[in-house]
Amino acid sequence: MKSISGSFLKEHKVMKRHLANSLKLVLLILVLMGTSIPVSALSEAEQYFEQVRILNDVISEVQKKYVDTDKVKTADLMKGALQGMLKELDPHSNYLPPQDYDKFKDDTRGTFGGLGITIDIRDNWLTVVSPIPGTPAFKAGIHANDKIIKIENESTEGWSIQQAVERLRGEPGTQVSLTIFRPFDQSQKDFTVTRDIIRVPNVYAYTIDDKIGYIRLIEFKQTSSEDLDKALNLLKDKGMESLILDLRFDSGGLLDMAVEVCDKFLPEGKEIVSIRGRDEKTERVFKDEKSNHFDLPMVLLVNQFSASASEIVAGALQDYGRAVVVGPKDKRTFGKGSVQTVIPLINGGALKLTTAKYYTPKGRSIQDIKGIEPDIKVDVDDRYQIRLNQADRLAWLPESVG
Repeated sequence: MKSISGSFLKEHKVMKRHLANSLKLVLLILVLMGTSIPVSALSEAEQYFEQVRILNDVISEVQKKYVDTDKVKTADLMKGALQGMLKELDPHSNYLPPQDYDKFKDDTRGTFGGLGITIDIRDNWLTVVSPIPGTPAFKAGIHANDKIIKIENESTEGWSIQQAVERLRGEPGTQVSLTIFRPFDQSQKDFTVTRDIIRVPNVYAYTIDDKIGYIRLIEFKQTSSEDLDKALNLLKDKGMESLILDLRFDSGGLLDMAVEVCDKFLPEGKEIVSIRGRDEKTERVFKDEKSNHFDLPMVLLVNQFSASASEIVAGALQDYGRAVVVGPKDKRTFGKGSVQTVIPLINGGALKLTTAKYYTPKGRSIQDIKGIEPDIKVDVDDRYQIRLNQADRLAWLPESVG
């Protein structure tokens, strides 16, 4: 295997020399003009190229001397370097190679091949946020808050979300073995799950005692707003006088769908959520743009597995007193309030980078341990919540809604 150090090193030495000369020229001009310039300006450029040279030297040595030659392909090494760099930032920033970017786009469209679980990182372990009803993981008995400690007998400690996705996704009909640690009873269980095409439902709806409408929103996908409209119209036709919107175990999804869901329940012109990056000038505010909205009394159900877009909806409706938020005692929602921007790259892949955080209309951040605190807190044991999530009635979807 040829080293990449030759031509690349020559090119970046030339670039380095040209940049240094250019900076010196600019410095001289500014000094002649009487402008003060920090001495560190040149050293920053020098440091950058020095680090690039070190990276190139490391790759060169690995390719020339590493014992397993099948592991030293340039593309694989660079992929690992990029993913390692981004992992240092947070669990949600990642490099997506072209094939993974294609899978990511399939996911947001609502159809993909896999097990049917949403995952996040908690305490350095892959943690199930929620199994999607009707999917292989749901049927196998995998629960929210399960820690995936092994995939195919390989420890997952310290893995990124993208590493897990690459191992869990696969051709329908193929199998993957998982070892799960279950915190609430300190048990360890092995599962063999058969992959399938995952068609993610968005909405389950029915009436309680004829007058109370119940809608469960599973995830915020591209059809969520349309499906929610169908469910609301169905329940209105049945004489609904109040609504329970259930966002328990909803791991989130698309920001624009969270905004459209809030549009249905808030008056026109109300702020729904704001996005703030490291530069205050980049703040973006999303407001309700629809004049018609659903105005019946409303209760919103959340738990510690309600995340991201779910928390945007819960935070907005809570700030305006539009819905009473009910959740488990001593628990808040998941606390995933960061914004990932997907930046396409020239190789067909993408950079998924955390660029901002979400804030509720009252300026509350929901990131990390903050989350959304329920208005009414009830004593609910984790095992009861999991049994409820697995209940058959939540897998029933009226034909007119789906």
